[in-house]
Amino acid sequence: MRRIGIGALAALLLQVADDWLERAGEAGHAESQYWLGILIGDGLGDYPDEAQREEVAEAWLRLAHVDGILL
Repeated sequence: MRRIGIGALAALLLQVADDWLERAGEAGHAESQYWLGILIGDGLGDYPDEAQREEVAEAWLRLAHVDGILL
């Protein structure tokens, strides 16, 4: 059995969670959209600059609001 370090495991779990969160958000799940906006704003994902990060985070938060989350 192959062993991986705790850091590698945490990174893998975060990537899997991010993938599922994005799928749910794209399907219209408002809580997922909200958390994507918060997490992206806090540094989740790779973006070329902070302006694009903020734009993507705000877009997810707007979708969450449209789908029923009170901000």
